[in-house]
Amino acid sequence: MSNLFDPGSTGSVIPAIGGKALNLLQLNALCKIPEWFAVPAKCFADLLQASGVGTRIETLLKELSPENSATRADQIMALIAAVTLPADLIEELSAMLNSKAWGNDYLSVRSSAADEDGKEHSFAGIHESYLYVKGVEQLGLHLRKVWASGYDSRALHYRRQNHLPLHPVPMAVVVQRMIPAKTSGVIFTADPATQNPLKMVISSLYGLGEGLVSAGLDADHYTFDKHSGEIATVVAEKSRQILVDRTLGCGVLEYEVEQGLRNLASLAPEQVVQAADAALKIERCFGCPQDIEFCFDDSGQLYILQSRDITTAGEYGPAAGNHQIWDNSNIIESYSGVTSPMTFSFIRNAYAVVYRCFSEVMGISRKKIEEHEEVYQNMLGLFQGQVYYNLPNWYRLVKQFPGYNYNKSFMESMMGVKDKTDTGDTIGDSSALRR
Repeated sequence: MSNLFDPGSTGSVIPAIGGKALNLLQLNALCKIPEWFAVPAKCFADLLQASGVGTRIETLLKELSPENSATRADQIMALIAAVTLPADLIEELSAMLNSKAWGNDYLSVRSSAADEDGKEHSFAGIHESYLYVKGVEQLGLHLRKVWASGYDSRALHYRRQNHLPLHPVPMAVVVQRMIPAKTSGVIFTADPATQNPLKMVISSLYGLGEGLVSAGLDADHYTFDKHSGEIATVVAEKSRQILVDRTLGCGVLEYEVEQGLRNLASLAPEQVVQAADAALKIERCFGCPQDIEFCFDDSGQLYILQSRDITTAGEYGPAAGNHQIWDNSNIIESYSGVTSPMTFSFIRNAYAVVYRCFSEVMGISRKKIEEHEEVYQNMLGLFQGQVYYNLPNWYRLVKQFPGYNYNKSFMESMMGVKDKTDTGDTIGDSSALRR
């Protein structure tokens, strides 16, 4: 049985490959990303058990205290770095590189813990990633380094703060083909300074994105308005960039930017729009604001490297890219005056109860109803004292029943919807409030 996970030849069962790898699986269908494969968390767990290192780690963690946490972390990381990889894993890594014709290509080796890059927790900047790695020997070395970073003192502190288990760390690893980036950057689909979900902020510079996310080099900033499409540009003087270490032929090093390029925008206007369009598509897929890493190669091809939820953003609704349409064509007859928030809370709950019961009568299973609880709880909205139907959720409700096309038309007729909109899972203009 294969130890490795190849998204190009997946079966029905996906092993524990971590948050970052699962995000990449979704990104595969949305945009161009570098080819990749994953080393599932089971490989690390099996290694800890077979080598006896797992037991030694448990002993060290039992003695963990705020005073000795740095020392214990160093001891644990040294144990993992020194462990010998199983021969079958090395053979599979070598075979994977050969099958993808990556023998002479540079690779990135990135952490992908099971509880990483999710809606509740983010280990961004804590677990390690390594760039411009070449060959199976170097891959094995950096694989151990990524596993070890799960026990870094910062990682242990974060786990303890968030009541996550300290051991074993469910660490999978993503191996991606390196893209020789001409320019790289980060996109926040909600403004990180103001948390405004209507403003997208794109930061970019020359060379690799590590210059931005790790080295703190100066970068250009583009603010993209999601409604108008307007772009506000601030160009920085970009004197330094991160590239492959030209002396060693692996790893990265900081170099000077050519004098004539330093004060030019690192992205052309059409590249800003292209990156923003891709980011909007990703945000709508994941359903909440995203922190996205990207790059353009010498030919101008855009690659999305990874995407993670912005866990600090409060807006998960229409402004974050989850389009809604509200309609009160008929319901205004029942609530023609000003509806108070207290009255609305009663109405909203009544609709939820009635349609849950109706679904049960129609043969919808209790489990399916529970899975769609958000739909039942959000069938109505209140705007300036008037009650509206939340049309996307009504369509989603009707879609649970057999004969969707017939039932959809009946629902639209009953509700008095003038502009027919078959939402599926998405909907049109988020600014539309129709009577």
